[in-house]
Amino acid sequence: MRGLANLTNLPGLEVLVLENNPLLGNVDFAQFERMEKLWKLDLERIGMTRIANGLQRPLTELRRLDLSNNALTYVHVRMFRTFPKLEHLWLHGNRLYFLEADQVQTLLPALRSIVIDDNAWGCGHLATLGQTLRDRGIVIRHGECPASARAVHRVCCSDVTDVVDFRYLIEMGIRKEARFEQDLRELRSENEVLRQNLQQIQERLKQLAANFTQRDSPVTDDREDPESSELPSSSTSIEEYEDEEHTS
Repeated sequence: MRGLANLTNLPGLEVLVLENNPLLGNVDFAQFERMEKLWKLDLERIGMTRIANGLQRPLTELRRLDLSNNALTYVHVRMFRTFPKLEHLWLHGNRLYFLEADQVQTLLPALRSIVIDDNAWGCGHLATLGQTLRDRGIVIRHGECPASARAVHRVCCSDVTDVVDFRYLIEMGIRKEARFEQDLRELRSENEVLRQNLQQIQERLKQLAANFTQRDSPVTDDREDPESSELPSSSTSIEEYEDEEHTS
């Protein structure tokens, strides 16, 4: 399978299993937006390297989400904010070295269990992560860890936490720089819109000022004054009256 064009308009679908389709790649959760009754979504082994969530409205019935055996390296629980009833999350078999879960109780209040083994965890981060999850009553499910390997919360990890933290900081720096560039582009776009609006306002003000000036300028009326036009006739009438008196 190469795409989901034929599956996006299934509002009555409750279970969707897409596992073992590595050509699907980075599927955006927005493609499932019309599946309002979906309660189980299986995206195991689809070649996903990052999580994309463009949902405009939540999938309120989704309770089980499987993203295992992909190539994810970083996850923030904010990426699942549109699944308010999510109870079980599978993330094992990826390349995860960082999972930000500080807001898990706020963003995923219904989460009951999470599977995170077989990843690239640093032991220091895993200890903090595990404590955060357990403090919120979330069960950390796991597979088997070899006796010779280091484990925290019964999940395999590596002691090279400095390397993990360094990789994390590099990735976060890239993400922050990308966000800064995006914010800058948006500000420039908004500035251009404001500039155009200002030009329109200035042109409108000039037009209003011109109309106001034209309205208040003196108006020349070429018509004769009625009173002045009547004077000659009145004068003539008086002279004629005097002549008549003199004759009589």
